[in-house]
Amino acid sequence: MENKEIDHAARAHAIIAPSSVGRTIKCPGWIAFNKLHGKGEPETSVFAIEGTIAHEIAEYRAMHYGADEKTLPAEFVTKGDADMHFHGTGYGKFLNMLERKFSAGQSNTKMSVAYERRLKFSDNIWGTLDYVMVGKRNGKWCAIIVDYKYGQGVAVSAAGDDNEGNPQLKTYAACLAEESRLQGIELDQFHFFIYQPRTPGEAHSVWKCDADVMNEWADKLRALEIQVESDTSLDAEGLSHCQFCPNQPICPAFMDEISKGALAVLQDSPEFESPDIDKLSMEELLEVFTKKKPIEHFLKGVEAHLMRLLESGEEIPGYKLVEGRSSRKWVEDIHKVARGLRKLGVEEPYKPKSLITIGAVEKVTGKGKEAKEAIATFVTYTEPAKQMVKLSDKRKAIDVSADLAETLTTLD
Repeated sequence: MENKEIDHAARAHAIIAPSSVGRTIKCPGWIAFNKLHGKGEPETSVFAIEGTIAHEIAEYRAMHYGADEKTLPAEFVTKGDADMHFHGTGYGKFLNMLERKFSAGQSNTKMSVAYERRLKFSDNIWGTLDYVMVGKRNGKWCAIIVDYKYGQGVAVSAAGDDNEGNPQLKTYAACLAEESRLQGIELDQFHFFIYQPRTPGEAHSVWKCDADVMNEWADKLRALEIQVESDTSLDAEGLSHCQFCPNQPICPAFMDEISKGALAVLQDSPEFESPDIDKLSMEELLEVFTKKKPIEHFLKGVEAHLMRLLESGEEIPGYKLVEGRSSRKWVEDIHKVARGLRKLGVEEPYKPKSLITIGAVEKVTGKGKEAKEAIATFVTYTEPAKQMVKLSDKRKAIDVSADLAETLTTLD
């Protein structure tokens, strides 16, 4: 296997990507619907950008695990934030432990390791896996598949929701098995790990299966390929698979599903009046609660969709685009900041994983003019986020035409 770093941000998407297999099984028509009515792949969000940087750092930390910090390139050490480096180092330690455990007690262990390995099942199903190790152990060919997830909003299990395996990881394994077979290797065992250090509880989860289970999954993938070519049916039952679907703001099945039950989230009246919670039955309360996450995600999707329309110059009745607040943050060279803060009297400028907050420093230095000027050396400001507000808001509307003109100038 090839072991090299790749451009994480340049990944293309398969028709049925491993990350969308679970959704496609439950709602096969989302792919055809997206081609006809959707916008393709969703625009890159701040969370996606954060995840890309975190993956790059974790990959580098893992590949150079144990290296002297002084030998690492300066552009790498200052990349991202302290949390990304802390968890990336933990990821490297975890993979190192797996490799040592794999070879423990084996007199003649043969294994190969790869990071960011592109795997292909077919022309429609392929993807890039964070880490894979293949080797012969106790006379059997084993595969260890690891997916690094930096997000903390949704905990993901290697066992999946039904304890029958995570669909994304099983699809990676099916791709690996297919490619290994072409090389004359029949894989016997599969061990799946998800390393997600920022969620509560254990940093990793594990699930395993044998070749028979993977052969059944491969057959299911082949049938799914045929199904999506003609199946246009949309299914949002339960909403669990809808959360990251790019069609969510315009999907009729999703709209129907979230409007069911005790809480009519979308009503004809622009003024939403929630029902009296005390009068809802336990069954109704639970029905509303289980739909909380997908509904929140849907509303954010609607807002993002409207924001894109405003940013493109389209008018939204009753609303306009304004500049939001800009908040302070430390400059990127956190070690330089820490040295400066110690000179200002801050005894311990670090939290366990990152710098303490600017507010915490001001409790030590005070908020007088001199203290603010001293801290300002280490402070920068975030780019104000655009906000969609009602026309009655006192803030000045952004001149979108000027923004577009400036953008076009950069393309000359």
